[in-house]
Amino acid sequence: MDLPVFLTGFMGVGKSKIGLVLARRMGRLFFDTDQMVELRAGKAISAIFADEGEESFRRLARVRAGDLRSFGRGGGLGWRSDYTDEQY
Repeated sequence: MDLPVFLTGFMGVGKSKIGLVLARRMGRLFFDTDQMVELRAGKAISAIFADEGEESFRRLARVRAGDLRSFGRGGGLGWRSDYTDEQY
C-alpha cells in the first residue's frame, strides 16, 4: 500500500528540496503547499502575510490532500486545531 508522505518543519529547513528528491526516488509526484498557495493567491507568501495577515494565509493553505501522495506542507499545516482530518 502506498501511504502518503508528509514533510513538516520550520521555514527554510529544506522540506521542498528533500520532498522533490524523495518523491523522485519513490516514483511519485511532489506537491508543495506553499507553491499551491502562491499560485492560488497570485502572489508570494511574504506578500500575503504583509497584505492580508497570517489567518488569510492559513485559509489559503487549507488544501484537500487526500489524493496527494507526497507533499511538503507549511509549518502551520498539521498542528493547528482548526485543521481537522475531515479537511484532508
